[in-house]
Amino acid sequence: MKEPAPKDFAKFLDECFEEYTKQQKALDDKWGIENAKRWDIDQMKGTIIFTETEKGAKKVVGKVQFVGTWTERDKAWLWGWADKTVAPALQKDALKLREYGQKNKLKQLTDKSWPATVDDGWKMTALAVKLLGADGAYGRQTTGKQHVFVLIRDLKEEK
Repeated sequence: MKEPAPKDFAKFLDECFEEYTKQQKALDDKWGIENAKRWDIDQMKGTIIFTETEKGAKKVVGKVQFVGTWTERDKAWLWGWADKTVAPALQKDALKLREYGQKNKLKQLTDKSWPATVDDGWKMTALAVKLLGADGAYGRQTTGKQHVFVLIRDLKEEK
C-alpha cells in the first residue's frame, strides 16, 4: 500500500473516486454486472454471483471482500472489519485499510463507525480499490435501507 498517506487525504479520496469510476466503467463494459438481474454473496465460498448480466451471461462469479456498510437510518458508515455479520475471511482487505489508517493516523479508517453519507461509502470503497488492487467494486442497497460495499476480483463467466 501507498505509504505514507498523502497530506491532503480528502483530495486523495476524490482522486481515488475519479479513478475508480473509470475502472468500474471498464469492468461493467466487459461484464455487464451493474444492472444484472440478481446479485448474491456467498460468505462461505467468498464469492459474489451476478445472474443474467446486461452482456448476456447467465452467471458471472468473482471473489469478494467486504469494505463496509452505510445505513440510511443511522447515517453512518460501518467498516467491514467491525461488522459481526461478515465472515472473518471476508474482512481481510478492510483490516488492511485499518492498519493503513493506524500507521497514518487516519480516524476515518480506524474508527469502526462514524457519521457519513452514502457518498462517503463510495469514497472508502474507491480508496480500497486503489490501495488494495481490486478489479472493481459493487455497492447496492439491501433490505432495511442499508448499503453494502464490496471489492470484487477475478470475475469469470460460469455456464
